[in-house]
Amino acid sequence: MRKYRIKQLPTQQNASLKNRIVRTRGRAKWVGVVYLIASFFTLIAACFPMLKAEKVRLGLLTVWREFTLDSFKSLDTSVNVIPFLNALIYCGTLILLFVMFLRTLWGVGGLFKRKADKKYGFNLNVNAMQGMGKVFSTMFSVVLGMYFVVYVLSGSAKPTPLLYVFLFVGLTVHFFCGLRGGKASYFQVAENGQMVERRRMVGRLVPFVRNFLQVVGVFAMMSYFLQTSRIHECIEAMLRRDVWVNHFAKNVVSFASLLLQFVTAISLLVLLKHATGTAEFDMEGTQATGMKNYRVFAFFIFLASGATFGYRFLFGEVSLRYSVEERRTLITISKWTDTTSLIVSALGLAMFIFEVIMRNYPREKKSFSGNETQEGAENVQQTLDLSETDLSETFTENAEGVEMETGNIPLE
Repeated sequence: MRKYRIKQLPTQQNASLKNRIVRTRGRAKWVGVVYLIASFFTLIAACFPMLKAEKVRLGLLTVWREFTLDSFKSLDTSVNVIPFLNALIYCGTLILLFVMFLRTLWGVGGLFKRKADKKYGFNLNVNAMQGMGKVFSTMFSVVLGMYFVVYVLSGSAKPTPLLYVFLFVGLTVHFFCGLRGGKASYFQVAENGQMVERRRMVGRLVPFVRNFLQVVGVFAMMSYFLQTSRIHECIEAMLRRDVWVNHFAKNVVSFASLLLQFVTAISLLVLLKHATGTAEFDMEGTQATGMKNYRVFAFFIFLASGATFGYRFLFGEVSLRYSVEERRTLITISKWTDTTSLIVSALGLAMFIFEVIMRNYPREKKSFSGNETQEGAENVQQTLDLSETDLSETFTENAEGVEMETGNIPLE
């Protein structure tokens, strides 16, 4: 089968496009490998405890003790409920992380593919990189979210040094690979039969600054929420049937503060997922999927946490405690000025206002030079002249460069 190398074609456009293809593939491979290593690090780090507390027994070497016969017997008296829930959440997280890491391994083949694909053309490498980035960001947020939930259920805990190392490595990979991978281009076949390069049309500095503030904001809100949360004081009692029948069902309003705290905690988990995700670095910019999530749930935190402050100050908050000696649930109502919830509400409002102000940034670049054209809001493209009969040709990259090979694989 005869081959025609792009670099032998006469036009300068063809040589330029060939170089762009090679550079994009190299960028995708490099970033994808970093995501792969970071995903493996996340899986291994999750096997070791990052929190220490009386009701926290995590780590592969110790978590199994919560599933012994004696541990199950103690559940009848609600003594071991929280440690058991923490262990169950931890084991479920490990299983989920292992499945997601297998998905990352599955994308390695596409990351290093050298030939054009029937469905994705030259973009299989970039798609594989982006898929691996999404999996890593999900794994990273799942681990942090799991420890946040464990802390909420336990009431207090002490971070281990591994947690700080995990945060540093994860955030470094998140920002560095997000910036570098977000620069990758797409190569498509236009309706007129031309091969076109779709470059990133929005800057990366504004997404970086916004995402950095999102991470700082959600960590600050989570820190203050952990100081004011009282969910752990009611978990064991709320799992008892007499509480639901005799107290909760008859007077839901008295439990409003606890329900508001649940809403705040769930909203914080959504913010964490977005802040550590890849949406902010998407080449679509403000039109990327999920860009509204942060400001929407920041507003929910403002409302829920502010309502928690008001409810505790005006009506008080129900506190439930099961007495083993008396074999009944003790209920108390206390009022106080909860300034910590007010701080969480203020931070949520500040992040909401910031997101609203920045919702249209960064704007698309406007430039007119060489092969760059602008049609309304369309992206700048670099073209390579191909006839309609050339649409059945496949591009192949080898050690010498990018080749054009006659075949039956269409570029779509």
